Amino acid sequence: MRVLLKTILATAALACVAMPASAGLVVLDFENINATHPSRDTPAIGAFYNGGTSSAGTSGVNYGVSFSSNTLAMCLNTLDATCLSASHGGLGDPDSQLGAMYFSGPNPTTATMNVFDGFVTSLSWNYVNKIAGADVTIFDGLNGTGNILGSVTLDVTSYACAAEYHSSYCPFVFSEIAFSGEAKSVVFSGYPGFIVFDDIAFHTAEAAVPEPLTLSLFGAGVLGMGALGRRKRK
Repeated sequence: MRVLLKTILATAALACVAMPASAGLVVLDFENINATHPSRDTPAIGAFYNGGTSSAGTSGVNYGVSFSSNTLAMCLNTLDATCLSASHGGLGDPDSQLGAMYFSGPNPTTATMNVFDGFVTSLSWNYVNKIAGADVTIFDGLNGTGNILGSVTLDVTSYACAAEYHSSYCPFVFSEIAFSGEAKSVVFSGYPGFIVFDDIAFHTAEAAVPEPLTLSLFGAGVLGMGALGRRKRK
């Protein structure tokens, strides 16, 4: 009996740690926002990730994520097709090299991403930046309000594969912010036309809550240990 109870408790503990991390991962890859590839269109992302559509009429998975109206999708160059002047440069996820996110407005300006159910632990992304003065800031309120949970100033990146991909945004590089608490929004700042983001990834706040099965296993283990203690005292 004691061995069985220990096994139940160990299984529940492992599930509490391991299950949330994989189940709640969201990656915004900005693929298929443009209706075709290659394309010179730059549609507003709109409600593409919020149960609606982009300004191109396309729709994606409903992650409960919305973007400010000046946040646009950019078609990325490949070795075989040229859209504008942005490219992954053959790096990163091979299934996420056709579209990315950027924003319009005066220089400099900001764009906002809201995650209505919240997210935790960290935010990561790939980016290219041609001018100093770009930042990413995480807030615990919607629309860039409330407390700042984390912030980073982005480096200017190189043009290591510009000729190969006919691109001045090449290659994309990785960046990440780790933070404590529950975030609700992200503000991206920089110079429009000089910075592009892709593969924005985070874990939803719901992922931090153990699954019902995990809770049941843990509860059964606790009750069983209590019963075993009572048996010893008799």
